[in-house]
Parts: sequence; structure tokens; C-alpha cells
Amino acid sequence: MMIKKFLIIILFLFSVTSFSKEYNRIASGSPSVTEILYELGLKDKIIAMDKNSDVKELDDMKIPKVSFYQIDTESIFSLKADLIILSTFNRADREDFIEFMKKKGTDVIYISDIKSIEDIYSCIREIGEKTERKSEAENIISKMEKEINEVKEISKNIKNKKKAYFEISPFPSMYTFGKDVFMNEMLEIAGVENIFNDKSGWFIPSLEVIARRNPDIIFTSTYQVDDPVKEIIGRGNWNIIKAVRERKIYPISREAVRPSIRIIEVIKRIAEASYPEYYGSK
Repeated sequence: MMIKKFLIIILFLFSVTSFSKEYNRIASGSPSVTEILYELGLKDKIIAMDKNSDVKELDDMKIPKVSFYQIDTESIFSLKADLIILSTFNRADREDFIEFMKKKGTDVIYISDIKSIEDIYSCIREIGEKTERKSEAENIISKMEKEINEVKEISKNIKNKKKAYFEISPFPSMYTFGKDVFMNEMLEIAGVENIFNDKSGWFIPSLEVIARRNPDIIFTSTYQVDDPVKEIIGRGNWNIIKAVRERKIYPISREAVRPSIRIIEVIKRIAEASYPEYYGSK
């Protein structure tokens, strides 16, 4: 009986190790995935990345950039990746693409919609486990948690919290967000109240509604215009908004919308701009 149990254990361990796999040719389907792979120490294994990825060291390495939004199956297959990591950023023909790649023997990870910072941690863990970087993933998460808690410690002492409007793209398609979006959680950590925290998901508000909610601060991660702050100031009748009248408009890097490690930089930027008296900055 003992021998039988021992053989079962050996067979189980053999089956697990047989299916474990080291990936040497990884294609990243979104900027956030690229950033996570880089932080996990996998830069030498990345053979292609989404065209919007902008990690400087990877750019210096001349790693090919391709579009994973409008997916060209044959051209991506020609990269001969052994692992492709996609996210909700990759919408067009995603299911057909995944099915095709799996039939051809290429593993594909699909990262589902990220709505919270906890989801970001889960994403880092999933990629870390799949690429044999579990300890590195946990170290990254621990560092993120530590830095977020440092901001929370300051935020909990803020009495009069400021109201903010966060703009992702310029007029007329002024995308913003409510609850159930990880960026809303970033504002909360920084001690800022989203003027649209009674809404859910991503949406386009009207100029009139934004003006009526009268934010104390405006953040913009818009990069489609040369000077997003000037563009906001120049909108008709927006001088009635406190943030515009007092010129409390702050550009935020476009990495703000990426659910990756860089959210820490963005949270700190939001906190410091909102409450310089608490952070000793201007």
C-alpha cells in the first residue's frame, strides 16, 4: 500500500514538472504588461511589445513594436513567440487569435479586466507564476503595498479633502471614470474625492455637468494635444470652475491609465499636487 502511494506521488510530481515550461520568447500585448515583464527581470526574453509600450531600456534594445489592438494574426505568429500575454486592451478578434495561437502551440495568457489595485497585484502574480518569477512578483507587490501605505498614512490626517476631476482625453471626447475603476482607488489613496464617484466605469461627461460639480482640482493625462492645460483653460465658460479659476490644473503622465507598477508614481504625483502642505512640495 505504501509503495502504491509512493508511486502515485512520484507520478504526480512527474506530471507537474513535465508540463512546467520556461519561456524564452515572450510577446507583450499591452504597455502595462510590458512594464510588468520588465520589472520581473524578463527584458532579455521579450521579443515583441505593443506599439504604445515605452520602457526606455527596451526601446534602446530595439525590441520590435507591433499592434496588438488590431491584431494581424499572421505577422504576430511570424514572431515565433512561445508566450503571448494579452489584456482587455486587446479587443479586436481576440478570441479567434487566442484559438489560432493555441492550435499552433503558442501559450497565451489573457489578463481579465482590472478594476482595482488588488487586481493589479493578481495580474503581477499571474505573470510571475507563468514565467517562473514568483518571488520577484511578491517582492514587487510588497514594495507597492509599502509605498501605498505610506501615502495612506498621510491621507488619513487630511481633514478637508479636495474634489477632483480626472480627464483622460480632451474635448469633445472627455473620457473620465467613476467607481469600479482602479484609477478611482488611486485618487482615494491620495486623499482626493472624485467628483464622479457616484458613477461607475468609464464614460464621457458633458462640459455642463463637470462645471456644475465644480472640482477644486483638475488632473489630465491627455497627450493628444500639445498643451492640455492650456486647452482646458481655453474652454468656453469654464472660468466658473474653481480649479480653472485658480489654475489648479495638473498634467499627469499617460501611464496613469495603465494598471501596472507605475501607478505608485502617479499616486504620489496626485497626492503631492493636491496637498503640497502635507508633502513639502509645490
